[in-house]
Amino acid sequence: MFRRYARNFALFFAIILLIACNHGKRQFDFTFGPGILIINQGNFTYSNASVSFYDLNSQQTIHQAFFLINHFHVGDVAQSAVVVDSNIFLVVNNSGKILVFDKNTFKYTGTIAGLTSPRYMQVINDSLAYVTDLYGDLSIINYKRLLKVGQINLGRSSEAIVKWHEYVFVTNWSYGNKIFRINTTTHVIDSLTVRYQPNSLIVDKNGKIWVLSDGGLVFSDNKDTLPALTVIDAGRFEIEHIYNFDSTNISPTSLVINQTGDTLYFLISAWQPTENAHFGVYRMAINDTVLPKSPFIRQGKHTFYALNYLSNKWLAVCDAKDFVQPGEVLIFDSHSGKLLFNTPAGIIPGFVLLKN
Repeated sequence: MFRRYARNFALFFAIILLIACNHGKRQFDFTFGPGILIINQGNFTYSNASVSFYDLNSQQTIHQAFFLINHFHVGDVAQSAVVVDSNIFLVVNNSGKILVFDKNTFKYTGTIAGLTSPRYMQVINDSLAYVTDLYGDLSIINYKRLLKVGQINLGRSSEAIVKWHEYVFVTNWSYGNKIFRINTTTHVIDSLTVRYQPNSLIVDKNGKIWVLSDGGLVFSDNKDTLPALTVIDAGRFEIEHIYNFDSTNISPTSLVINQTGDTLYFLISAWQPTENAHFGVYRMAINDTVLPKSPFIRQGKHTFYALNYLSNKWLAVCDAKDFVQPGEVLIFDSHSGKLLFNTPAGIIPGFVLLKN
């Protein structure tokens, strides 16, 4: 107990020093150890995106962690992040850039500019990565030189992205219905038509691509606008099965998979607190023959906004509350669904990752 209080006091004292240094605009050396990185989107056009950090040792949260170290804000709508080697690459959507900072000190190391509306970044080799874009072409960046070096013209917007062997698979989410397969060596593009608005995708242990389409909340009798889970054989690039949801009144999102590649999780959220028993986090084994009928974790009093699977078998659920006040991140056990702990976040937490 004494050790825990000592750790908490040490972290609290470090935070006070960070704030003091910020006022004096002096550089402060602080090491961020194992913890949970929370990317807070902020409000569109308000440039109030931020980074929060939950320290696993002290069990305390540092808000505005990037700002406290670097004395400037990250920008407008922080969308996602990825850790590559010793750096964190933070994709800032409406600012059209990727901020790069050291994963342990959070000190700013550079910016990748020249992007239109970047969404997610996927490393493809030891120097290059693809970046999806809501409005522009798929960008090719050299993440070591911090430079955009090319682009791939898809003719459509791009969203979620996953790599399997020499291929990258990309969803065409915004008003679209395509899955693109890109050979990362030749940049040759193939495409498949899936259900309307595929928003997320993963690859399982058997080399199957699972694509979650939200249907766009289009209220019609057209089967193509029903939300669906589509299974694609990655090697043959052919659709194997489609699991149809039974209503256009829902919008499933945030498809993720566990470490062993055999269990899926996704959200069906009301985007506001609800006692409706059908909203929450759903779980499905890749061998299941039907979609789950009830949530694994009920939404209840929270506003479930985004879902991430963390590598220590935790499910991180972002609670956006009313999308104005600071949100919260809930950490659940991926096996039992038990709430393990929660931590306050910034405005609209939308992406979470584990940092060692």
